Amino acid sequence: MSVGSESWSLEHKEGAVMDRTRPSTSRDAAQVLSRYVDAIAVRSFPGMKSYDEDMSDPVISSFRKYSKVPVINMESALWHPCQALADAMTLQEKLAS
Repeated sequence: MSVGSESWSLEHKEGAVMDRTRPSTSRDAAQVLSRYVDAIAVRSFPGMKSYDEDMSDPVISSFRKYSKVPVINMESALWHPCQALADAMTLQEKLAS
């Protein structure tokens, strides 16, 4: 997850436990952030270790599962929906007569 220009490493696997040597879990992050915001925008990147895992969008899926507010997919291994929306709006603007 990106915070400003930095990246926040989160453990997304089910049953992961946060301790001193492991990163926070996306479950905990989604639950805490849900208390403070109206929506959560997540940009995740493929782990590049398992094609099947990357294609399942595990980070986005984890946030959706545990968040109490809408989760916006800013970019994942599979999708870049906000870019697609921006492209469609540009085409409409440029091609409109």
